[in-house]
This record gives sequence, C-alpha cells and structure tokens, in this order.
Amino acid sequence: MSVQVFSAAEDVDIFQFLYETSGTNQGRLDILQQMQNARLIGAGHFYTNSLQKLVQGFDPSSTSTEKMYIGEMVKILSQLIGQEKYTQAAIYLWRAVEIFGNERMPLVQSEALQALGRIQNKIYLERVVDLLKALNLAPTKDTLTGSQVAFGAILALEKYQDPKGYLPVFSASEGWYTERIKAQARKSLPLISRDPTPFLMKVVLGIGDSYTPSLKLAALKVSDVPGGDPKGKVTIAAAALSQARVSGNQIIWKAAIPMLQKYKAADRVEMVDEEQDLDIRLSVSDELQKLYSDRRSNQDDKKAIIAALSFQATVESATQLAKILEALNTRQRQMGQLNNSELELLTIIIPAIGNTRQPAGRDALSMIERINYTETIKRAARKELEKLPPL
Repeated sequence: MSVQVFSAAEDVDIFQFLYETSGTNQGRLDILQQMQNARLIGAGHFYTNSLQKLVQGFDPSSTSTEKMYIGEMVKILSQLIGQEKYTQAAIYLWRAVEIFGNERMPLVQSEALQALGRIQNKIYLERVVDLLKALNLAPTKDTLTGSQVAFGAILALEKYQDPKGYLPVFSASEGWYTERIKAQARKSLPLISRDPTPFLMKVVLGIGDSYTPSLKLAALKVSDVPGGDPKGKVTIAAAALSQARVSGNQIIWKAAIPMLQKYKAADRVEMVDEEQDLDIRLSVSDELQKLYSDRRSNQDDKKAIIAALSFQATVESATQLAKILEALNTRQRQMGQLNNSELELLTIIIPAIGNTRQPAGRDALSMIERINYTETIKRAARKELEKLPPL
C-alpha cells in the first residue's frame, strides 16, 4: 500500500499556523503528531524554529506534566528534523541532549542524538563520541537510563559513518549494557568502517585509551571472524602475541597463536597508518620464537607454536624450527636421554620441519642420524628430509 506524502507549502503553513496559535503544549503536541502522521516534507525550517523555542525557553521549574509534553514534542521534532536532514538544527539538538539529560528523560536524549547522526553535522561528532565513551566506563546508577542514551549515541555514530566512532561503539558492544544494546553496537560497527583492522589494532596495543585485558581479547576475537584481509589478521595476532608476552597475559597469547597458524602470510608483517598513529613492523617467526623461549610458556603453548611455525612455511619459520630442534639435539647428546616433555616436542617438530618444505631445516634433521636416538626417530627424520630441497 502506497503512503501519501504531502509536500505543498500551504499544508505546512496551515499546520504551522495551528501550532503557533495553540494555547497549550498539549495542543502543540497534538499538532506535531498530526504533522508526523501526514508525512510532510519541506518543513525543516519550521521544525528547527520550533525546537529552538522549546530548548531556549525550557523552564526547569515547570510541572512534570508540562515537561512530559515538551519532551514528547522534542522527540517528534528530532525525528522529523532527522528525516529532513536539516543540518542547521544541530545546535538545538545538542542542547536538547544536555537539557533532557539533566531531566532524566533518556528517550528524548536518544532521539536527539539519532537526529544528529542523520543530519551528519560533524561539529557535534566529537561530543557524541565523548558521551558514549563516558557511558562505556561503568554502569550508570539507573542502568535503563544509561542504556537508552547509549542506544541513541550508537545509532548516531552509525549514521555519522566516521572512523572516530568505531572504537567507542566497539567498546559498547563488549560493555555493561543489555544484549539488545550490545547487539545493535555489533550491527553498527561494519557500517562505520568496512576495515576494522587499524581500530582493533589500537585496542590490542592499548593505544589512545586504557583498554582492559578482556576488551583486548575481544578485539583479537573480532579480528578472527570470516572475511577481510588475512594479512591484517596476522598482523593483529602477531602484535597481540608480542604485547601479551611482555605483559604476561597468557589468555591473549593462547588466542593469538592459533590465528598465526590459521592465516598464512609472509613472515614480515606491518601496519602503518599515520591517521590512526600506527607503525607496526613485526616478524611472525621472531615473535613465536621469543614466546617459545619464554619460561612462562607451557607444553601446550610450545606445541601450538611449533604448529604455527610449520604452517607459516617460510624460510624464517623453518630456521626457527631448526633452532628448536638443534637445542633438543644438544640436550640428547649431553644428557643421553630427553625427558618425556622434550621427547614429545621432538616427535612433533620433526614432521613440522618437513611440512615447511624449506631447506633451512636440513642440517638439524640430518644431525639426528649421528646422535643416539632410537631407530624410530631416525627413520622419521629421514622421511622428512626427503621432503626438503637441497641447501
């Protein structure tokens, strides 16, 4: 069924006359509701003037009933201004956010915020960003009120489609809000930026704001969703691994290692983005080797690192695997027998080197033949050597 839209100037003039001659706010609210139902277009100037008068003439000492009527009018005017995309109304929309925040009328604030996003007046973008950041920090005393305002700010930043809005909306998606609010934030994120990589990198590295370990882990997991550039995913994972090793966050490095195995990329990864203040240059194999040598890495970590280095299948990763095997070979020569943990790593690293198809592992594998290993181990080494090209 088609919806009739009235656009004649005389229709707007009639409603405007009725609005301005109405003696009560209740009567004016009724007129605005009729205008909304009539789906008028071209009335942006009238809506803005009406909003201006309401916010500039607002009296905090008014009765609760009068405030209710005014709030409802501001909600409708915000919606209509947003539909008209009347940018000149931005100053009055933001004033409405401030006034009705003091009056604890979050739904009015929410509509005014959404209208700001629809008209895309960039002057107020930073204020919307700061508002959502502040809300994200901790639950408000009245969580429903805070959630309703956050919902409006999230939708506003979605409509702004400016990169500055990505991180506060991402934080909201993992914040204290109800699942409905967080789901909306997740839905809004790809509409703000198609490439989240530089923003997620800032979270992982803690650049710009104090991001909690749980938020860093969430950023790492979000970067691991299907789609996007695998190189960017590897770069984030390598950076997360590097920082987690320094900070001792085992949960993050355990999440990063499988990503380095999952997304095959060149050994050297980088992310340079002057706008986002990023200059990341890392070697995947170096980061994995440093963690392997870290005393805090347990047996499972080491097995996962070996698998990741094998999957990278670069000259650099094969070289790191060869160093690990050489250390085990040295232990075998000196001690005469590896312990159970070392023996388990040995049986994993031999095929891992063969899977790289890189000649850098030949010497370490060849040495096995000259050491007092079992015939089973020597046979496994010979099998993997056949997979490697000559040096």
